[in-house]
Amino acid sequence: MRAAFPLALFAAAVGAAQAATNDTKCLAVREHIDLPGNDLSDAKAATAGDCCKLCSETAYCVAYTWSRYNGGTCYMKDAVTVRGVYNTPLPDGSPLVVSGEVRKPADQRRCLPVQEHIDYPGNDIAHTGAAHAGACCKMCTDTPLCVAYTWSSYNGGTCFMKDAKPARPVHSAPLPDGSPMVISGEVQKPADQHRCPPVQENLDFPGNDLASAGAAHPAACCKLCTENPKCAAYTWSRYNDGTCYMKHTKTVRPVYNTPLPDGSPMVVSGIVRRA
Repeated sequence: MRAAFPLALFAAAVGAAQAATNDTKCLAVREHIDLPGNDLSDAKAATAGDCCKLCSETAYCVAYTWSRYNGGTCYMKDAVTVRGVYNTPLPDGSPLVVSGEVRKPADQRRCLPVQEHIDYPGNDIAHTGAAHAGACCKMCTDTPLCVAYTWSSYNGGTCFMKDAKPARPVHSAPLPDGSPMVISGEVQKPADQHRCPPVQENLDFPGNDLASAGAAHPAACCKLCTENPKCAAYTWSRYNDGTCYMKHTKTVRPVYNTPLPDGSPMVVSGIVRRA
């Protein structure tokens, strides 16, 4: 049973929320809308404005839902839910929940908006357990060379970290209840971490070889290249369980290689960005 919400407290909460929209860090709030999942942490907050302030001061927080629960609770989120959930207002019309997003400096915006029901196939660096897409994004930002990810509900939640976003993402059917089976997104990292720009699948950079070494996947090949001061480009091949061909310059005319029968690339090429 819902307790009565004092009118003065409601007015203060809404007033603070409206004032927050004038702050460069707090985007327009949405009353009666909950942003489910992607919880980073929660804390006491008397108003939605206070909640936005908490989010703006918390690493990885990009959105929030403020609830009147327990005198005011702020649920900070590390990803923006594409579809908010409507919550019925209280009998007097006041909101039970208020949600919003925060604007942060470019170097702090780590998790870009996600894509529900979209899979980013291939380019895997690693995978690990993750309860939700927000946790997956955080893992990606903390992992060298990870620039994109796909979170799957498989096995209680699994994060597949990628060293590149595929040219053609794949749509995945939702679960029977309509919730997404997969969620994908990209991360934004400081400029000095952007060593491996997007790769080119099915393209070989012939010639200009500097050295070769074993590499399980393209990300490992890029890493080898970044660690060699003379390496400016590379071609990764599936040959011999994965081989990295480091180049002292990019080929002017890359050569197309036919993909495998399942569509996966036989070769992947790329360049490295030096500071």
